[in-house]
Amino acid sequence: MSGFLESRQSNNERDPFAKKKKSPETKVVKLNADLHYILKTHVAYENDGTTITDHINKAVTEYVKKNNIDPLKK
Repeated sequence: MSGFLESRQSNNERDPFAKKKKSPETKVVKLNADLHYILKTHVAYENDGTTITDHINKAVTEYVKKNNIDPLKK
């Protein structure tokens, strides 16, 4: 009987109808001169222990708001 359960589990792994994890959708924002300048400004003026990822996230958020980009629109 354990052989039946093992074969059933291996079939589920290859089952095309099995539920798949859905990753969040993202939109790629092209890094241009404006965004690069904003990022450099944050790094220069905010020397408070934040990481480069924090600066990038803040710069991208400001850039998206400034240019009225809808991140959910495809």
